[in-house]
Amino acid sequence: MVAGTEHELNDSNEVDIRCLRDIELPEHCECLKKEKLLLVVRPDKLPQQLLEVSDLLSVSAISHITRPHLWSNFWHSHGVPQTSPVYGTGFEHFYMSLEAVRNGAGMALIPDFLVADALAKGEVANPLNIQFYSGYGYYLIRGRHQRFSRAALQVKEWLATQLALDN
Repeated sequence: MVAGTEHELNDSNEVDIRCLRDIELPEHCECLKKEKLLLVVRPDKLPQQLLEVSDLLSVSAISHITRPHLWSNFWHSHGVPQTSPVYGTGFEHFYMSLEAVRNGAGMALIPDFLVADALAKGEVANPLNIQFYSGYGYYLIRGRHQRFSRAALQVKEWLATQLALDN
């Protein structure tokens, strides 16, 4: 890792977990999981007729402030021209976006692991089973002094097991 970068670990950190774009990976990081986003909306906010992704253009899209390109990439990946999407409020954290969906503010793109419980409880729906790989991933970054540490390896193995259980 290059000193002074945003991906550098503090001296006090042994390992960090970071969500990073797949193209800006620092040295000594390992992918734990690629970020899979699910499109979610409260069931009573779904359009009357929903046959394809473009039918969702009338639903207000909750933006992710630190990743303003997500919706554009999503529409493009599903071949939907962005003629008139409706954008509502935006949040910095996915958790806040999920709460907004639960409260009927519109639809959002939320990581699969974060929305799993709300889907299971029927609080939100994933219409048409829509998913989207964001180009981000969750990475384990080990400090220089922890690259070969048994403790850091155990953390990595435990995380890999936990993430495998989610799939």
